[in-house]
Amino acid sequence: MQLVWFDRRRPAAERVVLTRLGAGGAWAQLAEVANDVTSRNGEHLPVTQVLVPREDTWILLSGCAATAAGSGLVLRSFEKGELSEARFVPIAKQPSAPPAVATSPPPPAEASPAPPP
Repeated sequence: MQLVWFDRRRPAAERVVLTRLGAGGAWAQLAEVANDVTSRNGEHLPVTQVLVPREDTWILLSGCAATAAGSGLVLRSFEKGELSEARFVPIAKQPSAPPAVATSPPPPAEASPAPPP
């Protein structure tokens, strides 16, 4: 079992703590990181979501940021015992496929007249 908790005992120094329950029933602290990321323009983006796509891999989402090039998510990941630097992942709209062109089925072949009886 893995658990993330927000240590708010000191509000001025809030931390995010990543832990795992060991086989003996004791909790092991994997990492303790700042609760937010500071953008280039000085904006503080707090961790708002934590995803665990697989065991011992954590994605800490710090919300959405807007840049001159567009919007995106700010995230850090914790994997193999190391925390990545914060990175900006652009949100790009997928190009839409061209509309399907409706085609009519070919007209039925003309039936030849039945031979006289």
